[in-house]
Amino acid sequence: MLASIAVNFVAEEVNNGISENCEDTSGTIAEMIGADEEQCQDARDLRDKLRGATTPLMITGIVFTILPLSSSLMGRRKTD
Repeated sequence: MLASIAVNFVAEEVNNGISENCEDTSGTIAEMIGADEEQCQDARDLRDKLRGATTPLMITGIVFTILPLSSSLMGRRKTD
């Protein structure tokens, strides 16, 4: 679960960088004429990939938290 929080934080930082450097007038012009060397699009792609990884990481974290707890509880019931 911590990994999903960290990935979400990084995605927001990338998004802030996109907002500051790519979505203003000079950034838009640079992107249109190719002066940014595809950096803005690469940053958008990275942001989208990071956001897409958040949910699977959250699910994996929940599973790895629940499995040990449930097996521990089941082990206690068998010994009682």
